[in-house]
Amino acid sequence: MGLLHALVLGLLPGCSSHIFLGAFDGDLDGAVRDDAGGERRDAAPDGITNDPCTEYANQLCALEQSCNLGFFRNTFWGDLTICKERRQIRCAVRLAAPGSNDTPARVGVCVAALKTYTCDDYANEQKLREVCDSPPGNFADGAPCGVGAQCRGEGCVVPDNSLCSVCTTLSPLGAPCNAACQNDLQCINGTCVAYLQEGDACRFGGPLCSFGLACIGAGMGPGRCGKRLGLGAPCDPMAFECNDAQGLSCDGATGRCQVDAGRPAPGAPCVAGQFCRADAWCNMGRCESKRREGEPCGNFAGAPECLQPATCFGATCTLPNPSSCR
Repeated sequence: MGLLHALVLGLLPGCSSHIFLGAFDGDLDGAVRDDAGGERRDAAPDGITNDPCTEYANQLCALEQSCNLGFFRNTFWGDLTICKERRQIRCAVRLAAPGSNDTPARVGVCVAALKTYTCDDYANEQKLREVCDSPPGNFADGAPCGVGAQCRGEGCVVPDNSLCSVCTTLSPLGAPCNAACQNDLQCINGTCVAYLQEGDACRFGGPLCSFGLACIGAGMGPGRCGKRLGLGAPCDPMAFECNDAQGLSCDGATGRCQVDAGRPAPGAPCVAGQFCRADAWCNMGRCESKRREGEPCGNFAGAPECLQPATCFGATCTLPNPSSCR
């Protein structure tokens, strides 16, 4: 449900556009099979261990928690331990996929960059992608796939409760959205458009402002993209103007930005229809921990949910297995 929550929030003005749910998970697990079934053993850069997937997860999760706290806690992962565990898995699955051109060396370069990054660097999506994006895969559009790293066009949109899809080319600026837009674009009214920049006019339901910006004044009509508001600043509770990257939200009683306690964690009470923290779901008045691979799940109200990247497949939480997509 984490991705669904992010997409729902993305329809609201001022919400973060920079979600990093899968953008940089082109990673490896030490040795990656090539298309002939052999192993690629590209060396990682100096200073990187033999398990760059783990170092990648450690570095990116720490950066996400520091620089995008609201989404990290409520929509992405829940806590740091789970983020590190699940990002490492995503990394290993994607890099072991047939047709992937990723290497330990590329992940090592990304890790080295992440170690030096500040929140300003994290917010600069172009800079981050230049060093952390995995290369296009070998498979043409229409070929079976389980992750985008396998595909020449970088798109592999797997339906809910499934493990496989087919490769597609991500749509560029101005093109119909089709399956999905390129990573630096958003789909608005069926067309791929750019994120708005500081000073641009914005409105409820329109294109989102870039990461670090909010649509200031949209609750009263047209607004403009501006820096998200800090602790204690006057705010509109309907406009999502406070800096959720720092864990702030607008207090409806005072109309000022306050520290948000976040959604309830596993074990905490909840009410029907309430979202729990990203690593839990609400079941009969209490937030329960989402299930790991091999554990039972369901696709009906109140049924156990799976921790990404596992999906509920055949009533069991199952990790992606691109090798099985034929």
